Amino acid sequence: MENDLLLRGFFHDRMIPPLSTLGLENALPELVSRARSLMASAAVARYRPALPVRSRCVQHSIPKRKHLRRMLGVPNPLHQSILCCEVADSWSQLSALCQQSQISLSSPQLSTKRALEPEYDRRRVAIERARRSVGTRYVLKADLARFYPSIYTHSIPWAIHGKNAARADRSNQLSGNRLDLWLRETQDKQTGGLPIGPDTSYLLAEVVASRLDMALQNALPFVRGTRHIDDYNLYFSNLSEAEKALAILHSAARQFELEINDLKTEIVQVPEALEPYWKTQLRSMDLRDDDHGTSLKSLFDRAAELGEQFKKRQRAYICGQKGPQQRCVAFRLGSVRGVASSVCFGRAESAAVAVAGL
Repeated sequence: MENDLLLRGFFHDRMIPPLSTLGLENALPELVSRARSLMASAAVARYRPALPVRSRCVQHSIPKRKHLRRMLGVPNPLHQSILCCEVADSWSQLSALCQQSQISLSSPQLSTKRALEPEYDRRRVAIERARRSVGTRYVLKADLARFYPSIYTHSIPWAIHGKNAARADRSNQLSGNRLDLWLRETQDKQTGGLPIGPDTSYLLAEVVASRLDMALQNALPFVRGTRHIDDYNLYFSNLSEAEKALAILHSAARQFELEINDLKTEIVQVPEALEPYWKTQLRSMDLRDDDHGTSLKSLFDRAAELGEQFKKRQRAYICGQKGPQQRCVAFRLGSVRGVASSVCFGRAESAAVAVAGL
């Protein structure tokens, strides 16, 4: 499993194509062997020091919305390989913890595309939300503020073993404390945040979020709804139940040094729109490869209109899907009347419109 985490789960899926792990493949056996040797040496020395050399993540910036950027983290391959080995050794335990959540749609599964991927992809989330909302009257919408950057690395062993047990383990005998240790070693021993990009971060973040889910389940056995990564949609029969759930969610988040994003928190009546109007409009438009760009022009004209209408809230990404035997040529267009877009051309029958709402 550590090989997959290093080869297919090292970079964020939005990393620019020239950056890849192809160069690591030949060196992988030696890299993993070296990582295992350093882990054994650190254990003999009682993790003082854990590693002889410090490292920090390289930051890579990608567009987020308007003038904002998202900072991806690229860890040192040697230090990341140690973390990957520890994750591989603890996979059964970590996977079982994530499976305890009854509302998570992003529970990590072994994958053939990346090392790990969510149980439900984003295209299935809306359908599952609709299914779970049947018979309810209110939905609580909430998300975790700055989820990856705000995760306190010590909260990972808290989620796995409990806060008291994790704090009592001074010699890193618990797997959670070793995960915390090796994670900090990838980012210059810092305890604040997880690097955005590696699948190890996705897995460890899901472990912490699953504990919040279980706090909800224990306090409200009747809770229905979904969580995908850091987005909650919880359904209730009456308003008081939704307000109680919000209070529980705030309390559980504080226990793990997390915060609920108040700006994105609301309780609304069901039925609800499962996606914003502008997403539905853009998804309904087809791209053709035999009309000399007319459908592409129409798509951007419509995106510009919707961008003006929803300019304070959204931006659009327009892309095509890859077919099994097709090549995909991607490039970034500048702003189109304020709508930042990426276009990916493919065959007409496989072209689709995917929109990332912010």
